[in-house]
Amino acid sequence: MAIMALSCEENRSRNIDNTTIGHPTLTLYKKTIEPFKELQAQDGSFGNVYTTALITQALLSSGQEHNKDWKLNATIKYLIKELNSSSVDFLTTYLILPILNGKSLIDISRVNCSANPRKHGDDPVSEINDYLGPKMRVRYSLYIGDEKDIIHTISLRVPENYTASEIMELAEVEDPKYKFEWKTTSGKMYVYEIANVTNDPESGKFWLLYVGAANNSEPLTHFTNGPDKVIMSDGEHLVLWYKTATI
Repeated sequence: MAIMALSCEENRSRNIDNTTIGHPTLTLYKKTIEPFKELQAQDGSFGNVYTTALITQALLSSGQEHNKDWKLNATIKYLIKELNSSSVDFLTTYLILPILNGKSLIDISRVNCSANPRKHGDDPVSEINDYLGPKMRVRYSLYIGDEKDIIHTISLRVPENYTASEIMELAEVEDPKYKFEWKTTSGKMYVYEIANVTNDPESGKFWLLYVGAANNSEPLTHFTNGPDKVIMSDGEHLVLWYKTATI
């Protein structure tokens, strides 16, 4: 938590006057971050689920997500497994969900609490919050690369019978990295770009839609119809995978 507090102060200082925290503190800050990575186990964890979530948040808040000296994707897989466990508790969920949204607890400092988002009728998040009917929870992931070199996952609570495209629209409101572009081709919704990664016919790489079962016991199912025609069920895993394919 202290590391995240220092990360928050570092970001705040830069935003205010383009300065950073004092040199001795900054040196200690950096020296404290590095040993965290050495604690990572083969399964991606850093001990128990709580420690893993907190250390991961600390690493993310200090800008370590793209560093190669630790395995973020392995950690995400471990945390998702724990989140899907039958023994998952509130604290586990509280600590993991920010990570799956690419955030940490320090992002609370960036929230503008002066406005009421429910007043904006075109906000899908507000519409879902106001929806009184039955809801379900789904996961939505972006896999980039044939070997899943990059994985982004977000967990969303949505009305029942939501389509894949509606989930994608909600996700891009929640987090800009899920922003996508599409067009209608031969009467079908065709997604050609997500997260600024565009289909590349020359290299044979395209965004493909998959859905995983709620219990994760079965392989992903590939759908060839548009995401607006794929209706999701409670607990299912929506995956848009940028990979080599023949279309």
